[in-house]
Amino acid sequence: MSLENGKRSRQQNPPTIQQVQDQIRSTCDDIIHFCTQQTGITFYHAEQALRINISSLACLFFQLFLMSFHDRFDYSAW
Repeated sequence: MSLENGKRSRQQNPPTIQQVQDQIRSTCDDIIHFCTQQTGITFYHAEQALRINISSLACLFFQLFLMSFHDRFDYSAW
């Protein structure tokens, strides 16, 4: 899914675990930059933007967990 518009991406293959890890690091850096920048926006607008960024980060962590679990899953037991 695309983080910008909530629609499915047009990629044929899912991202690799390394790509998701890189995206998590990039998103963390973006959040840190957002929290430390000086802007003229109100606290409410900053809080709303931060909530969206943190929600996106949580989705990436969940995607990483599912992908890692899928790689470790033992299909022979089933």
